[in-house]
Amino acid sequence: MDKQKSLMDCYYFFNKTCAKGDKCPFRHCHQARSTRVVCSFWKKAVCFRNNCSLRDNPTPDLLACLRI
Repeated sequence: MDKQKSLMDCYYFFNKTCAKGDKCPFRHCHQARSTRVVCSFWKKAVCFRNNCSLRDNPTPDLLACLRI
């Protein structure tokens, strides 16, 4: 999995239902869950900070989570 995809917000985490915990390949950031602001650097594919307090996606992708 490429680095940026591994930093995509987890759909299930945002809905408080991710059962994978630390084994989940998607990002679990509590600060990002409490905002609707999307990271402008993510939009340009240059944000690789796991602890970025902004969202990487306006609505975390359910289909991406299901593919893993």
